[in-house]
Amino acid sequence: MNDVEIFIGNRRYSSWSLRAWLALRASNISFSSTIIWLDSPTFAARVPRLGGSLRVPVLRVGERFIWDSLALCEFAADHSKPASPLWPSEPVQRAVARSYAAEMHSGFPNLRRELPMDVQADETRELSAACWQEVTRICELWRAALAEHAHLGPYLFGKFSVADCMFAPVVERFLGYNVPVDAICASYAKTIRAHEGMTEWRSDAAGEHELTDP
Repeated sequence: MNDVEIFIGNRRYSSWSLRAWLALRASNISFSSTIIWLDSPTFAARVPRLGGSLRVPVLRVGERFIWDSLALCEFAADHSKPASPLWPSEPVQRAVARSYAAEMHSGFPNLRRELPMDVQADETRELSAACWQEVTRICELWRAALAEHAHLGPYLFGKFSVADCMFAPVVERFLGYNVPVDAICASYAKTIRAHEGMTEWRSDAAGEHELTDP
């Protein structure tokens, strides 16, 4: 597939961009990436021209635009490598994996507010009871999936999937803000942090110094 471009925000802060970019990187799609700096005075002017959305990421495929991270992840899954599908092949497992992705997509507002993604974060924060409930729920989800699919691989559904892409920014939050979790969840977090896509994203984020568009 030719002429595919993803528009993302700052790698350091844009959790939704990370989710979609990771899925694209794991797919069979050749694509380029363009940053629209979140703090740029031109952000509000540039983004609406990308298909009418007011947020990033946005994917341009030729002259067509796709927006919303979950939609971009689905697009990537539709074009994923035969040997590395981004959803489980078994129908019920695939539906469960989609449930994981959808819950992350629409939920956990306290976690998002109290622990904003910052891949360079290294601090500890006091969390509200509501946020701790969300942390507990995420850990429950991780443990259940990892226990069921451990024989298939180290990711939530064995092989790396959209579900892992959706939770990757949560891993950055847990590690960056030193959120205490059990050994199983801590091991999973390290697995995601060590994924080659995450390594590339974090390396590129470390080199970001611009706050406005070049």
